[in-house]
Amino acid sequence: MDTLSLDNGVARSRVLIALVATAAKLIELGEIEGRLARLEAAASERVAPVPVFQLADIPREEVRA
Repeated sequence: MDTLSLDNGVARSRVLIALVATAAKLIELGEIEGRLARLEAAASERVAPVPVFQLADIPREEVRA
């Protein structure tokens, strides 16, 4: 609030620019965090594939199913 009461000048402009840049970065990080959470949720729902070297131990009937 002290910054807004200052006279228009270089110091006030720099502070306001820094505040806007910080706000933009926080919004960007929030969006990235949301996307990451959705990716992690989707990845946890997927079933891990059976490695090829383990297929030899599974009877053929189960592999085709």
